[in-house]
Order: sequence, then C-alpha cells, then structure tokens
Amino acid sequence: MRSISFKIVAGTALLTLSIVAFVIGYFPQVQRQQHLEAFEREIEMTAETLALGVAVGLDSFDYGSMQLAFNYAKRSEAIVQIVVAAPDGEVIGAFPEGASWDPAWATAALLYDDGRLIHSEPIAAGDTDYGRLVLVESLAAVDAGIDQSRRRTMLIGLCLLLGGILAAYPMAWLITAPIKQLTETTRALASGDFSARAHVHKRDEMGLLAYHFNKMAEMIELERRGLEERVQQRTRELSEA
Repeated sequence: MRSISFKIVAGTALLTLSIVAFVIGYFPQVQRQQHLEAFEREIEMTAETLALGVAVGLDSFDYGSMQLAFNYAKRSEAIVQIVVAAPDGEVIGAFPEGASWDPAWATAALLYDDGRLIHSEPIAAGDTDYGRLVLVESLAAVDAGIDQSRRRTMLIGLCLLLGGILAAYPMAWLITAPIKQLTETTRALASGDFSARAHVHKRDEMGLLAYHFNKMAEMIELERRGLEERVQQRTRELSEA
C-alpha cells in the first residue's frame, strides 16, 4: 500500500512534469512563429528597398545598382541568394554567380523552402516592368535560436521538476505527521490504552479531528471505568450474599 507521503510526492512530480512538458512543447513553437513573422517583415522591407534601387538603376541604364544590391547581400549572413530576372524569366543578375531562377517565384510573394525564406518583389519604375527581384534568406539562425531556447527551457524545466520534488517532501511531512500521530494513538487505544490522546495542536481540519477524537477517547475511558466499577460492585454484592 502506497503511503500518503509517496502519493503527494508522486502527484507533485507528475503535475510539475506535465507543466514542464507543456512549456517545452508549446513555447518554442510560439517563439519560432514570432521569429518567423519578424523575419518575414525584415525580408519584405529589404526586398522592397533593393527592388526599388535596382528599378531606379535599370530605368537610368545604371547596371551598377544591381552590384550595390549584391554588395548589400554580402554583408548579411542570413541572405544566401539574390536573383534579378527579366519579365520573361531570364536571369540578368545573380548572387552568388550562377544562381538559377525558379518559375514559381514569379507569382508567389513569400515561400518557405528547405529551411529558406524566399521573397519575390516586382521591379518596376513607373509603368515599366523590369521583372522581379528574389531574395532568399536562410532560417538556420532562427532554428539555432529555437534549439537554444528549447535547451534552456528544458534546463529550467528540470530545475523546476527537482525543486517541486524537494518541496513536496516537507509539504508531505506537514500533512502526514499529524495523521501518523493520530494513527499511533488509534492503535494504542485499540490495544487497550484508553489514556492515549492525540497530541495535534492545529487550528485546521486535522486539529478539529484530533480534538473530537480525544473527546471520543475520553468518553470511552469514562465508560470503561464506569463499567469496571459496576462489575466490581456487583462482584462485592455477590461475595457478601
């Protein structure tokens, strides 16, 4: 039979473990979604800025504007590819050199593909359509941050689990100590020690239970003494008869 202390400790451990499992499973996903949303806003703003610069350059036949865009990409570790394509899909500029054009980029503004975030921005100056600029960023930094957050959350969860188990022991003792004392008193009373009393001095349900138990034990002791006195008196009467 499992003791009450064991059940309290086990229950606390299971509750803490459930909370930790929920936190580990839920919050990293929320953080990832928040990071991705921030990443999306960043890549959209960057793509718009680069596309505007390239459009102005192409409109004035200044092809150096594409080189400026590529130089900007080289400064960012997240940007892994830039493709500038004409309306017919012909690549007119790419970083790194040899980067290819995917026809799916012509219609989709935002794509997730194999750990990459891809944003396609139209290049236009006035009514002239010069094609599209595609900016590809790696999500490795986001995934690395999420993995680090998950490990940190697991460490915190483990500390909470151990702390909960350690805190459950004194809590279990506070709850079970009066119960054990009352159990010993009950055992003594059942063994014939009618003077046994519960020494529980608390102003709670346990103290109230001990108080009424002691009142019951006192009544039993008085009844027993009265019965013994009546038996002795009846014995004397029979002896004198």
